[in-house]
Amino acid sequence: MTINFVPSKSDRTHLTINCYTIASYNFNKDNPTFYVTFNFSTNILWTAVLTPISPTATLPRTVYLGPVTIYAGARVDLQNLGNSFNILFSGTIGDVNGNTAFYSSNIGSFQQGAFEEVAYNQAEPA
Repeated sequence: MTINFVPSKSDRTHLTINCYTIASYNFNKDNPTFYVTFNFSTNILWTAVLTPISPTATLPRTVYLGPVTIYAGARVDLQNLGNSFNILFSGTIGDVNGNTAFYSSNIGSFQQGAFEEVAYNQAEPA
């Protein structure tokens, strides 16, 4: 039996007092996938999915929960640097201290070379 293990990584970034993102990278050599959630407490306000084929996600309408508001038009972009990727956020988030604007702020960085598929218990060639 062969078990393929593909490691993943996630970055957590606090954007305001009550809003943070979790950016995760699931390795796939043909089309790596990045998931970004915008969170308040343990609740998700918005999830964006990015790939090199679809590198931008835009929030179509304003979302809010508790003191956090993410305004329509907020955008998450995948920046492909060859051997690494950055996830950039542009938009406005409202919180208890007012609105905070972000312009291509880096909320996640991932090295592609650090994620290689590893096969365990693979049969030796005859």
